[in-house]
Amino acid sequence: MKNTLTIGIMGILLFCGGLAQAESVTIAITGEVTSLNPGTVLGDSVQVSDTFTGTYTYDSSVIPNIDNAGIYHYIQNAPHGVDVLVDQFEFKTSSTQTGGFAISIANDQIVNGIYDGYDIYSNQNIPLPGGFSAYSIYWRLSDSTHTALSSTALPTTAPILSNWNWSSFAIGGWDQYIPERDSFTGFWLEGVVTNAVLIPEPLTGVLMAMGVFFLRRRL
Repeated sequence: MKNTLTIGIMGILLFCGGLAQAESVTIAITGEVTSLNPGTVLGDSVQVSDTFTGTYTYDSSVIPNIDNAGIYHYIQNAPHGVDVLVDQFEFKTSSTQTGGFAISIANDQIVNGIYDGYDIYSNQNIPLPGGFSAYSIYWRLSDSTHTALSSTALPTTAPILSNWNWSSFAIGGWDQYIPERDSFTGFWLEGVVTNAVLIPEPLTGVLMAMGVFFLRRRL
């Protein structure tokens, strides 16, 4: 009876774990600021060479929109998005966003040659200090050897950075209205992502722990 119950529980957990891994994917990134225009929002807090850290989470089961150029856009709704911390500033996709975060995949795309592309982009984000919210977050990878990707499917693993020969990470937007010019001043920072890793789902850890437990019981 105990063996039957154990097998049943393990089966349910493995099934649920498979569903979770097939749908929700979280990638952690680390990088360094390489240039910036701080504007009035960032001030003197953020400096070139500062480290930034963050994650982006997406649903891998989303059906893509395919544009006229043949690029696959995997548009995401809340709670999926990106969350990046630079100094004390948090740049984050809104928890109520609808279609404001996307991952775009280009495989053997023909534009001035042939390339592979992997882009993440968020334009529905939480307000910045002072209430400014018109900003964007993006990370773009490109490979002119067009060997980084083998299909237009949305990957469920972190990008292998050494497979891409061009990378650009940026956050930018408007930060202050100037009445006499009837315009806004801008801010932006650019950086390079130095590490990207897949974060296992919590259930994966549970399954591993249970596996060790039952193995020790058998031994």
